[in-house]
Amino acid sequence: MESTINDIYPFNLEIMLDGGQSFLWNRQEDGSYIGI
Repeated sequence: MESTINDIYPFNLEIMLDGGQSFLWNRQEDGSYIGI
């Protein structure tokens, strides 16, 4: 089963808030996010 960004985004958001620039997220036109 594939994971979607909706499944993993809250977890990675917590890491981003705790780790500063550990993760960079770009908001896409459809409202989804992609990690770079």
